[in-house]
Amino acid sequence: MNSPAAVRMPRVDSLTGLRWFAALSVFVFHASSDAPIPKLQVLAPAGDAGVSFFFVLSGFVLTWSWSPQVGIGTFYWRRFARIWPMLLVSSVAAFFVLHEVWAGVWKDGLLSLTLLQAWFSGGKVFGNPVAWSLSCEAFFYLLFPFVVRPVMRLRGRGLAVLAVVLLIAEYGCNYVILNDLHVSHGTHLELVRLPLYRFVEFLLGVVAATALRQGRRPKLGFHACLLLLTAVGVFTWWCGRQAWGQPGWYDQAFAPVFALMITAAASRDLEGRRSLLRTRPLVALGEWSYAFYLVHLLVVWGLRGYVHAYSHAHWDNVVTQAIWLILAIVMSAGCYVLVERPVEKRLRAMVGAKRPKVAPVVPEPVGVA
Repeated sequence: MNSPAAVRMPRVDSLTGLRWFAALSVFVFHASSDAPIPKLQVLAPAGDAGVSFFFVLSGFVLTWSWSPQVGIGTFYWRRFARIWPMLLVSSVAAFFVLHEVWAGVWKDGLLSLTLLQAWFSGGKVFGNPVAWSLSCEAFFYLLFPFVVRPVMRLRGRGLAVLAVVLLIAEYGCNYVILNDLHVSHGTHLELVRLPLYRFVEFLLGVVAATALRQGRRPKLGFHACLLLLTAVGVFTWWCGRQAWGQPGWYDQAFAPVFALMITAAASRDLEGRRSLLRTRPLVALGEWSYAFYLVHLLVVWGLRGYVHAYSHAHWDNVVTQAIWLILAIVMSAGCYVLVERPVEKRLRAMVGAKRPKVAPVVPEPVGVA
């Protein structure tokens, strides 16, 4: 009898649709900094947690699709083929959009293109400003083949204990950073962008996918998870209003809910139930979401001076954000069709690493600047 790790798992396309909404939240977070919209500006800071969602999702889907028959070298090449071509294209575009001078940025540019910038950023971003999260993803990919086997050997109680330990570690680190160290804003950004720190969120996804592969279905349905996410968001916002909580807690507060939500969405697919997330438009948007993430801030900053935006909350900014959003979607679709998909296929074919016919869609790494 085949071991669970050797079984080819069915597709869970709802996760592709979910990916789009996470990418959209990142867009709202960034766009609201340049063109805030009344009422929405209260919710916009929560979009920063989109990076947490993608880190959890990455761990989940890589574990869901993992097969011991895939060698480490093949795994690494597939990940490189998936993320690096668009990183290169968007970094070159960023050089011109941000009017950089090569003599002043070439060292930082190399750190970005070698996926090391999150380790040496000093709280800054360079190259494509949002590409720091790819450094985290590269670190996750590096360790994944070595952590997935031990985690998949665990059963119910062991997985639950590991999840609790991970959350305690994350909450503890964040408490120390925000409340005890009294660090500057730049130092805080440097610490929370460290790949080792964000690895906890990735491991939560690994734990959740392992549980589902073992047949453990979530107690909460997908819609209940949405209500829980809303409740946690409101509570976190309220804590910030009381001056004993800070916006930096959004990622940590949402991470376990994201794990539950992702598992619930995947479970619905396995049961064959209808899901809006699997509709063709949302799946397409989800497939474009990696390119969307990498180009959306370049669109916002590149159009400064061409599209009017009020720096204070104003309803006219709805039109401004709509223009940015439409252009970013069009550009991401073009990048996906012309660069991302064909180049990945060519690179994978170089080592015979073709996509399996039956496998979940692996999420593109997405982060927040």
